[in-house]
Amino acid sequence: MRRASTLPLLFGLALGLAAGLYYSWRVDPVAYIDTDPSSLRADYKAEYLSLVASAYAATGDLERARLRLAWLALPEPAETLSRMAQSRLAASGLETEARALAALAAALGERPLQVLKT
Repeated sequence: MRRASTLPLLFGLALGLAAGLYYSWRVDPVAYIDTDPSSLRADYKAEYLSLVASAYAATGDLERARLRLAWLALPEPAETLSRMAQSRLAASGLETEARALAALAAALGERPLQVLKT
């Protein structure tokens, strides 16, 4: 007899869970507005860094680039930019993007790394 009384309870819990998920995913999903760049996924952070470097290459405004990089709260932004420049050049051959990343890294104090062609 006890098993029959728990069946409606389990059905109600499953129905409530399904309704809650439907509401939160389809009817009124969370909308992220004005979030910090530090909360981005790793691939979006890399894209953000690339955009900051491109903006620096276009304007030459180092202070603005520093402020934009501060939003990511990276421990070593110059080193990160330098590594990104090398990986972008090696992987995709996007020389313009790699040069922009390397130029910003150099402006931030990272000594330029030599790219050796094999």
